[in-house]
Amino acid sequence: MDADERTSKEYYVEEENVAIKSSLIEYFVQKFDRSKRGPAPHIHPAVEILHIKEGRFEVWVDEKKYELSPGETVLIRSNAIHRTDAIGESGVYLVLKFKPDFLMQLASSNRVSAYLLSLSLTGKENKTVWDAGESEKISAVFDELFRESRIGGYGADMAVKLCVGRIALEILRSVGAPGAAERDSKNLLRRIYDATVIINAEYSQNLTLSDCASRVFLSDSYFSRSFRRITGKTFKEYLNQIRINRAQMMLLSGDMPITRVCADCGFNNLAYFCAVYRRLKGVTPGEDRNRGLA
Repeated sequence: MDADERTSKEYYVEEENVAIKSSLIEYFVQKFDRSKRGPAPHIHPAVEILHIKEGRFEVWVDEKKYELSPGETVLIRSNAIHRTDAIGESGVYLVLKFKPDFLMQLASSNRVSAYLLSLSLTGKENKTVWDAGESEKISAVFDELFRESRIGGYGADMAVKLCVGRIALEILRSVGAPGAAERDSKNLLRRIYDATVIINAEYSQNLTLSDCASRVFLSDSYFSRSFRRITGKTFKEYLNQIRINRAQMMLLSGDMPITRVCADCGFNNLAYFCAVYRRLKGVTPGEDRNRGLA
């Protein structure tokens, strides 16, 4: 049988070094066996989509565990703490990452902020996993992306971008608009999105609601109401979630003292930091430190 006639499943198992990396898009095939340990908990501003091809995996997103089987897909929203590990002896999954600027190139200006918010706001009610049936279209486009990235040739760069856009579209249509976003003006949505970008970039500083409101040119009261309606969290709740996510990543993947983690994540009171950490994560900072060192 000709190589190009083999199934995509065989390609994923046999081929090596199939990858794409540009300023806006990253795509690669990740293979695991029990001799390897999964990557440490990490955070990045890119949206990440994992699609399982072989084996079963545990994927932790903001400390919620999902067990995924072949054909299933998980969305890791921008700035969510996450990690992945194989459940069995081995497995293969596909990784697609794209930065917010990629969507800005595709979407109209009056919709892009809603799309960006859909792919950056975490919450219990937000869809995160697509089962094999729901993932059929996504899986087909991933196969096409794999073929284009493997074979290359004339027009492959355009084909890759089109595939990534189609996968993003399938995810966005399943997720839907955040909160009351469909009723809000594009100007307001953009300002709230810009506020979330500021918080994610400056969480370690003494950032206040007034500071953030003034930088997106809204009054304190209007910003406060709009932020909560659109994101589902108050400004303080969102800020604390971002800070605690960063703190957890530091505790699970390093040996920095808890007092230093507390300060570096924007808290100036250790007791308050520990209380917020336990409320959001269900464990103390010390318990996560011990888990990371194990």
